[in-house]
Amino acid sequence: MPLRSSFRKARAYTSPLPTSGRTDFDTDAEDLAATIMLPPRSKFDTLLPRELKLSILFALVGLHEAEHEDQLRKGSWTVAKAGRQRYVGREKGLRELFKLSRVSKSWQALVLDGQLWGHLDLHAFPQMPVAALLRLVRVAGPFVRHIDLRGLTSLHPAGVRELAASICLVQMETKSLPISQLTDLNLQGCKSVTTTALHEIIIRSPGLKRVSLKGLSAATNVTCVLLANTCSHLTALDVGRCRNIDASGITSVASAPLGRNRTHTCLTELRLCGLKGLNAGMMHALARGAPLLEILDLSYSTGLEDTDLEVFTSWQDDMENMATVDGVSPFQKVSLSAREMGYDPADTTRYFKRVMRLRHLNLSHCRLLSDAACGYLAYAVPLLEFFEIAGLGADLDDGGLIRFLRTTPVIRRIDLEDATDITDAVLEALTPVAEEPRSRRSVLIPPPPQPGQALEHLVLSSCARITSEAVIALIRACPHLRVLELDGTRAGGAAVREFVRQSRRRNIKGAEVNASDCRNLPGETLVRELSSQTRHRRGWRAWEARRLRYADPEECDESRVIFKSFWTWQAVDTERANRDKKLRAAIAARGGGSEDDELAELLEAEELLYRDPADARAARSRWARTLGQLSPTSESCVIM
Repeated sequence: MPLRSSFRKARAYTSPLPTSGRTDFDTDAEDLAATIMLPPRSKFDTLLPRELKLSILFALVGLHEAEHEDQLRKGSWTVAKAGRQRYVGREKGLRELFKLSRVSKSWQALVLDGQLWGHLDLHAFPQMPVAALLRLVRVAGPFVRHIDLRGLTSLHPAGVRELAASICLVQMETKSLPISQLTDLNLQGCKSVTTTALHEIIIRSPGLKRVSLKGLSAATNVTCVLLANTCSHLTALDVGRCRNIDASGITSVASAPLGRNRTHTCLTELRLCGLKGLNAGMMHALARGAPLLEILDLSYSTGLEDTDLEVFTSWQDDMENMATVDGVSPFQKVSLSAREMGYDPADTTRYFKRVMRLRHLNLSHCRLLSDAACGYLAYAVPLLEFFEIAGLGADLDDGGLIRFLRTTPVIRRIDLEDATDITDAVLEALTPVAEEPRSRRSVLIPPPPQPGQALEHLVLSSCARITSEAVIALIRACPHLRVLELDGTRAGGAAVREFVRQSRRRNIKGAEVNASDCRNLPGETLVRELSSQTRHRRGWRAWEARRLRYADPEECDESRVIFKSFWTWQAVDTERANRDKKLRAAIAARGGGSEDDELAELLEAEELLYRDPADARAARSRWARTLGQLSPTSESCVIM
């Protein structure tokens, strides 16, 4: 017994609640609380109201935009920075928002709040997973007003249907169809979208104002009927290159208001590039149903003829009785004489023509047109600023074109490419006459504008009959001329010198002259003469341009005139060869290893800089060390 009592009882481990070996539990409660590390309270999560939190997150995107604009304004945004940052401005702000959603569930709820996603512009993220897009739309759907999904090729039909259902508001009445607040829709490039899914979005979005379905095979004539009957406030429609839409679909859009006791549509922009079956009936429907048009694109419409434009500009008596908009009739007319109409001057009959509000008209590559079409447009489009009628060849002559240009005093851009038969008379019609000194009383009344005074962009490519003297007179008389394309013409070095001199004197930013394939140019002599005032390419600072390796700031300087010719492109190759020569010299000066192997590795490192900067840290450091060995007084093109 005494021997047994000298040993303590062993600890039992079979208890379901094992106790600690410590026996004293008389520790002070304050000391025990002090040993517990409590997480600090976040004032952002606990003190700020939800609306203020959303305002802070919304300001985050705005700060990224303001930062990028500030870099552009100060000139600190370089080619090197642009090549390392794919997303800048608003796109970078959106990426930061998605990163913040990983902090916590409460932050994720804030980031996915619909008040931040009223403008769903995701065209900068073409590889965005559809699941992430649908997750965002499910939460923010009823707030979405603008959707821009250009290039999102992975968007499948089921995703479009779920998108249409998610953006709808909750209806109190179960019998009514849920509708959305969508006003802008851009599905250009979404090739996986089906007709059924597209129609579901249109039916649920009666407030649509701007729709772009360019190149979608899912868009059909039935789509046009749905847009006409559902979206009564539609102002802009782009169905260019839609192979399943023809003239009958556009006719239904223009004629739909008559079924709703209205006289015309609200369309101000209509793009119908490559439309099939275009005829006089459709042009007549557009003339009556879309009098507010400001932008009309009929390029590559093979069925368009001169008589169709005559129908489009003709005046009908019943137009005077149409309803007015804010007290002003949308249909206006002008009274013309037979001479002004291009008829027999001895005719004393007065003719009427409809005056349109068009500012941009594109008739390029409509093969059945001639200069008579321009004659029908004379006096009908006094507000026209952009006129494109390229690709007609010898069918475009001086007669109708000159009569047309004399009635467009505010014209800013003209595209006459391939008009091989036009002469210097066309340029004379665009050359404003110098104003004579006026009396003190007449100074108070400004003179009427002349054609050419506002001209900024002129394309005369392949116009072989124009002379260099007429081009020089036009350059001197047009104070705002910024872009002049003379490739394939008889223009010589004097025209190029005059354009460069006038652009520099007028301090025009981004000026450009294209003189490729001009045999009268002096060649390399002219390039060397103008090298201090010109640049060979229009360089821009962006991640997409990283492989082009523009010279900064030479090729990105907006004050230098862009001079394009056969010899300037050779100069670009020469500068590249000089830079490679400098690299070889730097490698040889460093010594060690095979020269060819070293050069190959260095050029590969350079490519990595512009291919995937995230995986090229070592390549960047090596590239910087090599550039440091080059002479600072080098005249070659060094890409930073």
